[in-house]
Amino acid sequence: MVTKQPFVSKYTLESMSGEMIQERYPQGIKVTNKDVPEDLRHKLKELEKKGYSVKWDKPDYERLQTHTFYVIRKNRFLYYFSNMFADNASCSPFFRHQFLDHTLKLSPAINITCLNELSSIPVTSYSNALKNHPHWDNLGFTGMIAAPQEVSAWLNQTAKEAESLLQMALKKCRIKLSPEHLSEISKLVVLQYLNDSVNGLFYQSNASPLTYYRKRAVDSLGGHIE
Repeated sequence: MVTKQPFVSKYTLESMSGEMIQERYPQGIKVTNKDVPEDLRHKLKELEKKGYSVKWDKPDYERLQTHTFYVIRKNRFLYYFSNMFADNASCSPFFRHQFLDHTLKLSPAINITCLNELSSIPVTSYSNALKNHPHWDNLGFTGMIAAPQEVSAWLNQTAKEAESLLQMALKKCRIKLSPEHLSEISKLVVLQYLNDSVNGLFYQSNASPLTYYRKRAVDSLGGHIE
């Protein structure tokens, strides 16, 4: 029986040493060859020189788009969101582990390290981050402008519906935002969920274990694509 090599995200691999990668994925890995950080590319090339199997694949945009449409039509963000923050009586780790260290870290124009700085960033910077965020590539599109109207309309409407929940969750972190900041940040939070859901479905179907937030997002959809 041939063991299937799992697709593993660049985000997961970046935090692992070469030895850890070999230990966790002894059968080898598959990774997309688009926008691979130079340090990670070097690390994987060094493993290849030692005989470790790394398969470089092109992103499957058609499949990613199919997953994206599936997620927005299931429309489970508010269920996910309310359950995520109901788990925490205090400030949710989501804001630090996902929103600061992932969503905003991938936006060059936004350079902050703590939630208290959210309101110091101009609203236009959040708007530009949304339009050009690398997450769109993970959804199968080159940017927000390239996404179909159905996708952007769902994101905008869902973000609007989520504003009051987001405001309450941030209140536990002692953060108060202007209505304009809340509106744009809510859209980025929804984009993060969409990214986690689509990537979760993609990696799950390729025999790759899911990170915590990807699993939570996929679970909100029923655990698999129908």
